[in-house]
Amino acid sequence: MTTLTTNTPASLHLPRFAGLRAALRRRAEFARVYNELASLSDRDLADIGVSRPMIRQIAAEAAQAA
Repeated sequence: MTTLTTNTPASLHLPRFAGLRAALRRRAEFARVYNELASLSDRDLADIGVSRPMIRQIAAEAAQAA
């Protein structure tokens, strides 16, 4: 069995994963908004001024803002 040891504290590796955490957070927000809007009827979407083709763009904008 091989064991890898380093002298670097674990806390120094956290910034390396900050980008990954941010990407996962944005992806989760995209999925949440997309699924919520996609579940609405065409009539409900029209009531809020959204057409079905707009859903992906709205979800992408929400994800970028997250």
